[in-house]
Parts: sequence; structure tokens; C-alpha cells
Amino acid sequence: MAEVTISVGGHNYVLSTGDGEEEALGRLAAIVDKRVASARAMVGGLSEVRQLLIASLLLADELTEKGSSTPPSTDDDGSAMRVNAATRRIAALTQRLDALASRTA
Repeated sequence: MAEVTISVGGHNYVLSTGDGEEEALGRLAAIVDKRVASARAMVGGLSEVRQLLIASLLLADELTEKGSSTPPSTDDDGSAMRVNAATRRIAALTQRLDALASRTA
């Protein structure tokens, strides 16, 4: 397992990821960071957790609009594996966000 530091919403997070997946995780973090900035611009004064929540909702909305709310079939060119890897990384981020939320509540 590799560790990578990502920056989202002006905060750095150290996450574990599979070897060789560091760059992909960095790209995903950049996308989330952009959505956090959008959330902050739309509604100022949000807590970090709420910024991340709104960013997640923006991303989910974007996926739904593109018709990507269902995972690709396993017959494609490896997209399913990338989606599964991204899902695992998102699950790890969600756990960290839950821990942050419980500390600030």
C-alpha cells in the first residue's frame, strides 16, 4: 500500500491507496477540490464537512446527468476495475469524513 497526500478544500489528507494508484487518486482529489470550491462560492460560511457534502452532491448530480449512475459492465476495457478502485477510495474518504464530522459535532 502506498500513502498519498491530497489537498481538498485547503486541507491536506494522507490516504492509503494501492501501489501505482497515487496519480489517479490525485486526479480524483483535484476534481473534488474543484467542486468544494464551487460549493464554497455558492454558499459561503460552510463548515468543512458541509463543503464536502455539497461537493459530493454536485458530483453525484453530474454523474446522474451523464447517465453514469450505474457501474459499467465487466465486458468493457477495464473501466469496471477503475470504478471499483475509485469506489474503494471514496469509501475510505467517507470513513474519514464521518470521523471528522463526529469530532466537530
